[in-house]
Amino acid sequence: MDLHYKTLDGRLLIDFEATSTGMAVERLGEIQDVLDNPECQACVNKKRDPAEYGVKFTKRVQKGYVFYSINCQHPDCKAKLEISERKKETGGGFYAKRWDGKAKQPIENNGWSWYHQSDSEQNERSPQREPERKPEPAPTRHDDVDDSDIPF
Repeated sequence: MDLHYKTLDGRLLIDFEATSTGMAVERLGEIQDVLDNPECQACVNKKRDPAEYGVKFTKRVQKGYVFYSINCQHPDCKAKLEISERKKETGGGFYAKRWDGKAKQPIENNGWSWYHQSDSEQNERSPQREPERKPEPAPTRHDDVDDSDIPF
């Protein structure tokens, strides 16, 4: 069966095929989870108008790894929703990262977050500064010393 889906904001019209109802539900779930994010939830929670600047889908490659995300374009926000790829062994596909596996809890703002540099990353990336030098003390003047017999 051929299916057509229009995202909530109407920006995208997606056509896909499914051989069963189960496959259609699976594909729709993935499409809705990843592509139906018309507004930044971090902006919504901060009472900013997310529609003013919109979101942008991005792909970047770093050290051979591919990273996908949806980035907020609001200049005061710049939050992003990370998109992860499932392993090929489990069927592949994509999903929006809304769960912090290390902390075993949901990511706030429904997955929309900001990048926070750790102290070690900050130290590695920032230029090395020379240690601050203390100013040398100004020479003191001794008016009571007779320096007329000094040879220089």
